[in-house]
Amino acid sequence: MLKRTLQFVAMAFAAMLIVSCESDETFVLEKIDFQKLTLADSTFWNGSDGSGKFVAGTGTFNNTYSNNTTYESWSGFAYSNVDNMVLGDYANQYSAYIADGTDGKNIFGVAYVVADDAKVTFSRPVDMRYAKFTNSTVTYLTMVNGNQFSKKFGGVTGTDPDFFMVTIKGYDANGTEVGTVDFYLADFTAEDNTMDYLVDSWTSCDLSSLKGVTELRFYLSSSDNGDWGMNTPSYFCIDDITYRYE
Repeated sequence: MLKRTLQFVAMAFAAMLIVSCESDETFVLEKIDFQKLTLADSTFWNGSDGSGKFVAGTGTFNNTYSNNTTYESWSGFAYSNVDNMVLGDYANQYSAYIADGTDGKNIFGVAYVVADDAKVTFSRPVDMRYAKFTNSTVTYLTMVNGNQFSKKFGGVTGTDPDFFMVTIKGYDANGTEVGTVDFYLADFTAEDNTMDYLVDSWTSCDLSSLKGVTELRFYLSSSDNGDWGMNTPSYFCIDDITYRYE
């Protein structure tokens, strides 16, 4: 009787493995690493062609671009391979801050967040896995040094509980929010100041709680705010957006 019971358990376990394998085989794993986009060295695309978007993998990245006689502006997503970790003003808004200097000719996404402009839509429902984030150079150096508009994170004493965070919200095909993930690009809120950090390399963020999404929206928040909103430059950089779909 015991032998027969053990045989039944073994058969049931084998069946579970088969079902699991069959289930995995019904999904395609995809990663948007932006490398199929075309750029000359140390350049960027910011929507100046008026297309209002760019496509990578099964994702469409929103872009809003404006150019008049006095200034050029954009919001949403751009893409870039600019590698400049020295210049800390808005002339350098397309560079990712990678402290070890190994990014080279890597193409990555850059977001400038205004309202709901920073969003990605997918051609079919996807289950998110992860994405990699880092600060833009202008944002990173502003948090390190401060300027006439933004404070140095930590303040004069280094003890101010500052933070800079990207919030990722997932929506299904009906426009219903299915989940939210927060990722700190800088966190000075710990009581132990030795735990303070600013993200200075490509860092993975687990997005696996966002399932069945057809759209991602990205928002930024900061401890440094004024009468006109957030003082911290509202940029972040993104790469290796990984997800699966049936």
